[in-house]
Amino acid sequence: MARAPERPRETALRRGGRPRSARAERAILQAALELLAEGGVGRLTVEGVAVRAGVAKTTVYRRYRSKYDLGLAVLIDLVDEMGAVPDMGETRRELLTYTSIVIVFVTVMTAIVGVLDYGFGKAILWAFGGK
Repeated sequence: MARAPERPRETALRRGGRPRSARAERAILQAALELLAEGGVGRLTVEGVAVRAGVAKTTVYRRYRSKYDLGLAVLIDLVDEMGAVPDMGETRRELLTYTSIVIVFVTVMTAIVGVLDYGFGKAILWAFGGK
């Protein structure tokens, strides 16, 4: 039986062989974020990310199968950073705040993905269980 392909986040977190450099991972994600901000998904390249991050192309490809998986990892990283809701002393308020953040993020991302790039949209759907 064929093994199911790995999701982008699982690929980034998998640990086999020599440990991956956390510094290289941060540099790759930061470089990809900067390049996405400058030119969008259409102008994002693995080569450009590697040059800006100061790593080899193979270092990027070991972590991400494509520029779409890399772009998705950047978004997931942003969500991880933004998603922390401060302790407000009241669970209900914290849940409402978090839910509002998620709704805004999903709404914005749906609009962005719809106009940016079909391949990126497919990567997002695939990563979260779509077809």
